[in-house]
Amino acid sequence: MNVSELIFAVVQQTQPTGRYARERRWPTLYIRAGDAGATAFEFYKNEFMADNFVPYLRMLPVLAICRIGQADPDTITEMKRRFISSNAGAEVFNDYKSALVVALMKLGEDSFLRENTQSNMRARARDWINAVLANKGTTEAGPNNCMAEEWTMTDYLGSAMAPSLQWVNRAWTTRPQNQAN
Repeated sequence: MNVSELIFAVVQQTQPTGRYARERRWPTLYIRAGDAGATAFEFYKNEFMADNFVPYLRMLPVLAICRIGQADPDTITEMKRRFISSNAGAEVFNDYKSALVVALMKLGEDSFLRENTQSNMRARARDWINAVLANKGTTEAGPNNCMAEEWTMTDYLGSAMAPSLQWVNRAWTTRPQNQAN
């Protein structure tokens, strides 16, 4: 059993002591357990479809599915629906929407993303999506290392989990692999 399978076993078996406790306590482990692969998909699909996360944690099952790298048609359809429905306020680009971008890109839906990226998004968000679509910052895990546009805790994340794109001098550049922040 590899490390990600062990982490997935912990994530699955841990009984939250309060609503959302498991995800709040170990958000990066929750995502990293997606590296267990196809065996983890059903768990994360159920978590994604239930959509029972507090808003700032809603991206977690999406990022785990990105790391898994496969999804069924129902999950992909729902991801697309949520991406489009979040375009109502396209000028607002948040971690959830950027998580949907990397997951859909990893799942081969880049043409969908190109067709549905809104021109009224802020320039920085459009530039980030364009960098992702150009495979800039793609790692073995996936686009932007299967992380949202920004992760507020990059100061302690190693390169295995840190977003691989960083905003430097008004442009998205690839983060050095051995640098966490």
